[in-house]
This record gives sequence, C-alpha cells and structure tokens, in this order.
Amino acid sequence: MAPIIYSKSLNVPAEDLPQKIYWKQPPNQISSISELLATSYPGYGQGTRHYFGSFTYEEAAIDATDHHLTTVGGVKLYVLPLFGPASPEYNAFAFDVKADGVTDDTASLNLALNVSTRLYCPAGTYRLTSSIYSPGKSLTLRGAGIGQTVFELDHTGYGFYLGGTDDAYKTVQLIDFSIRRPGVESYSGAIGAKTLHLQYCAGATIEKIETEGNIGFAINVMDASDVVIQNCKVHSSKGDGIEHYSGTDGIHLTRVQRGKVIGCTIHNISDDPISTGSYNPGSDRQNVDILYIGNFCHTCTGGMKFYGNFRGGQMIGNRIKDCPSPGGYIVYEDRSGTEGYDQENILIQGNWAQNCGGAGGSGGISLYMPQGTAITTMRKIDILDNVIEDCTSGITCLSYDKAIKTVEALTIQGNMIRNCTKNGITLFGLEGTGNRVVNNTVRGAGEYGVLVDNMKTGSALTVQQNAFETVNKDGLYSFDNWIRPNSLRNRFIVKDNVFEGNGAADGTPTSALQMGASVMPTSIIEGNRYDFSKGFGLGLPFDSGFQSRSDARRGAVPTTGTWRRGQFIYNTSSVEGSSWGWRCVATGTFGSLSGVTADVTSGSREALFSDVTNIAEGMFLTLGADPDEPFCVQWVDPATGEVRFTKAVSLTQTGIAVGYHTPTFEEVAAALSA
Repeated sequence: MAPIIYSKSLNVPAEDLPQKIYWKQPPNQISSISELLATSYPGYGQGTRHYFGSFTYEEAAIDATDHHLTTVGGVKLYVLPLFGPASPEYNAFAFDVKADGVTDDTASLNLALNVSTRLYCPAGTYRLTSSIYSPGKSLTLRGAGIGQTVFELDHTGYGFYLGGTDDAYKTVQLIDFSIRRPGVESYSGAIGAKTLHLQYCAGATIEKIETEGNIGFAINVMDASDVVIQNCKVHSSKGDGIEHYSGTDGIHLTRVQRGKVIGCTIHNISDDPISTGSYNPGSDRQNVDILYIGNFCHTCTGGMKFYGNFRGGQMIGNRIKDCPSPGGYIVYEDRSGTEGYDQENILIQGNWAQNCGGAGGSGGISLYMPQGTAITTMRKIDILDNVIEDCTSGITCLSYDKAIKTVEALTIQGNMIRNCTKNGITLFGLEGTGNRVVNNTVRGAGEYGVLVDNMKTGSALTVQQNAFETVNKDGLYSFDNWIRPNSLRNRFIVKDNVFEGNGAADGTPTSALQMGASVMPTSIIEGNRYDFSKGFGLGLPFDSGFQSRSDARRGAVPTTGTWRRGQFIYNTSSVEGSSWGWRCVATGTFGSLSGVTADVTSGSREALFSDVTNIAEGMFLTLGADPDEPFCVQWVDPATGEVRFTKAVSLTQTGIAVGYHTPTFEEVAAALSA
C-alpha cells in the first residue's frame, strides 16, 4: 500500500470528514458492496477503515495509484485480507464479484487474483468472458467445492493462466472448484485453448478440481517441479471421447520433474486421459519421476501415456476401460524423424485394463517405437502384476526397426491376460540379455500367446513359467526373420511353461511352440508341458540347430545317443532345404516319443529309417497336419535311456484314424508292424 496521507480540504468542515462512509446515511441503507462503491462522498484520504459485513476497506491516499477499488465519489480503497498479515486470505466478493451466473465477473476476479496471494471464492457461478490471467506470482485459490464454486467460461480462449515466469518460478495451489465450458460440441474453431494452464511452478497442487467441456488440454502443467494433481474430475472434451481430437488430453504434464497424478477420474476425453512428455531436445531431465496412481479412466480415444523425452515413471494401481485407440497404458517414443529420445526406468504395475486398443498392435499395455532415423532405446521397463481383459492385444512391444529402435532389460511378469482378439504378448525389437517373460497367464487369445520378431543380434529372451491356455494359434511363435541363422550369439530360453488347449476353433492345427530360424545353438527349450489335443507340440526349422540339456544336434537325426528318461529331445530335419524339423514332441512315464517330418523340397517323400526296434509300453505319438506326411517314430528306452528309431510312415499307410489325438500303444504297435 501507498503511505496514508491525512489531508483535509479547507472547503469541508471537520464534522463532515467521514469516519465511515455510511455515517452520512443509515447503515441499513447500504445492502451490498456495489452500493458501498456507489457512494458519492468525495475522497478525503484519511486512512479510515470502512466495514461492510465481513469485509474491511481502508482509504488510500488521494494520489494513490496502487489502490484496489474506487467509489463513485472518488474514494480510493484498499481491500484488506480476512485473517490479517500473518495468514492473509481475501474473499472474492470483497472485490465486487457477483457469482450470479449472469454478470461478467472477469475484471473483478482478475483484480482479486492479482491483489491476493490467497483468495477464497464462495459458492456461486462466476461468468467469465475472457481468460483469468495472473502470472508472475505465488497463489492459493480455493472454492467451496466441486459443483459449488463454478467458473463458467463464456469464451473460447484459455480458462486460467497461472504461475511464474521463466526466470522466477512460483508456487500455485488450487482447491475445490469447477471450471466448465458450455457448448463444446458446437465449437468449430481450432483445438488448443487450455482450460487450466500452469507454467513455471516450483511446487503446484491441483486438488479436487473439476473441468468439464474442453477444447484443448483440460489441466496442463509445463516447466514445473513437485507437482501434485489429486482427486480431480476431468471430462467431456470436444468429441466426447468418441471422435479423436489431438491436443485435448485430460491431464498433461510437459517438462515436469517429480509429478504425481493420484486418484483422479477422467472420462469422455478425445485424446489421452493422462500424458507426460515433451519433444524438446538437449535435456535428459525434462520429464522425470512421474507417478500415476489410483486413477480411473474410461471412454477416451487415448490412454495413460509417457512419451517423448521421458525418464523415470510409474503407473500403479490404475483402472482404464473402453479406450479403443491406442490403448490402456502406453510408453511412446513417437518421433519418427531425426529427433529421438531414450526412455528408461519405467514401472507399470497392478493396473487393470478392459476393452482397450484399436488398430495394429495396441491394447492393454503398449511400448511403441515407430520407424525413424534417430537411434533410441527403451531401457529397464518392468510390467508387473497387471490384469488385461477383452482388449485388442494384451502387452505389446513394437519396434519396427531393430537397427535403431530397441528395447532392453524388459520384464513382463505376473500378468493376467484374458480374451484378447489378437496376441497375448507381442515382442518386436528386443535387445540385450535381460529380457524376461515370466509367470504370466495368457488365457484366450485370437492369435498367438507370445509373438516374437526383430530381435537384435546378440540378445536374449527368457520365457519361463507361463501358462498359455486356449490360444487360437500357436502358444509361442517367432518369425523366421527374428534372428538370422548367422546370429549365433543370441539366446532363447523357454522353460517350465504350460501350453494347454491351444489351437484354432475351426480345427486348423497349430503348435504349442513354433519357432522360425530363431532357435540358435545357445538356446534352451525344456521342462514345458504341452497339450496336443488341438495341434502340434513343437515346430522347428531346418537350420535352427540349438543345444540344450537334451543334447540336440544340428543336421542329421542321430541314430544313437543317451538321454535321461522324461527329457525332451529335439532336432531338425535331416533333409537339406526342408522347411520342417521335428514337428511334435511329447513325454510319457516310461520315455518319450517324437514325430519327425521328412518333407523333401523336391516334393518326393522317403523314409528316414527302415528298422522297427524296441517298441515298448508307454510310448507316445503326436500326429501331424497332413495324413500323408511321413513320420519317424522315436522312443527312449526307459531302462537304458538309449534312443531307438523306427521307420518313417504316413498316417494313411499306418491306418491310424486321422485326427489330432494321442494314439494308444496298441494302435501304434499294430500299425508299425503291419
């Protein structure tokens, strides 16, 4: 405040100098702040305090320029806070704010915010015809509660623009009010005006705030640290969460360090309900330590997302449903040109997703790296204990150019994936040796349980202790180009998994485990349990040739060897150029028996062996796809562990009924001795 100047006019008797403005008329004749300001007495500059209800005003000097209000008579007034200088809070009504839903309160509210560091807005509807703009200062703004204090935006610009400056960060706290923008569905202008915008904040709290009707980001925080957005309700953007409008995210953080979004409800948003990221190059510390926890999102055209220049984030205990594209929980390195960013240290745990995903590989949880020229890596990504159901895909890692876009140290563990229309788990572009798919359940998938492709040379993947149940195609499938034959440094470990009830509903045979050229000499496949009721157990290519504790060999099928009882024994076709190796594998109490195809590239068929030896009780045979396809029956002697072979036969020749089942010992013995 300016110094109080006590000056008396020589033309006014002393008895006319007011101690209170309403001394000149009965107090009950002044029934509103508007009437107080409409008094016609001249300004004497006495420093007198005037009281109206719970509000206090003090006369300013006659020549003051920092006053807050002026009466019609020219009295310049300061509005005094309610609780004194130790804890000053102002009431918006003291600044002649009406909050009647009809009067334009823009100027009065802007004045109140620029005067105050703490402002209370009582219940009412505050009609605003332009932006509330109060940058460059710390501020606390609170209302009477969601739906009680309502700021109604009767314009198409920013709603609130608060915070500091690029060289002076400030603290902002917003609590207990609603911001509503009516008529967004009829809006036809450009998308982008934020409903609530905070920038240059060193500490920002947005708690129990509602935004309704958005034509840009609903809550947008930029260039800030220590941000908490909690128990907010964000809904109803242009498009109502059905049509996609880029830039209408519900809650958006960019260049934020240490940010939390907790317990918010976001729905009918036409882009991502919650997103964090930036595209600004040159800084590794732009979006760091971000937490999404306990939020509920539905009916949006995006998902909960970390993107761009991002490091260090957690999505924990959230729920999302009915978000068709691109899916539920997303880590997105989406610069397809020369720009690119590494992303690392991300945890996605204990979340639930239902009916999420659209075109392509999107679904419940997606890591996505499009093609581009910048070399980038996603590193140390943990996807743990999530439930994904009725989505397009379950968990996807999509990197379409393994030369420059890779994912390393990826852990997918303890997830339940149910009833996806495409794959349970899709992995493209893995790099390094720390990638793990462990203890997950894929129950019901329209295509593959796990689909793998584009693994970078020198990498490894462990698939262990998973259950793949009622998968329509192969339980685990890798394309031939996943690892090229000369990439002998790769390692693929498939151990202790259960493949049960898999296969096409129309009877088309599939494999529990179908490998392309990806199975290299350092790989291990063992301890898995297969159910062959709908298809094959294992498919391997001619040139796979890997080593395991079963001592499999590349090239020709061995005629002798020693294996322990109950082990799986694998090998590849002995026919050069053949597309198949051992097609099926099964184990029994007294040994193991495998079917081996001999599909010669010329189209002719020939037997691999001619002698029938050591057919014993307990052996098993798994049938192939083609009744005329020749098989070689192999058996392990339970007493010695020695491998014995029979001649190759076709199902037509043996007379065994065509179908995908395990024949009895009597059926096999009778057929082979015929």
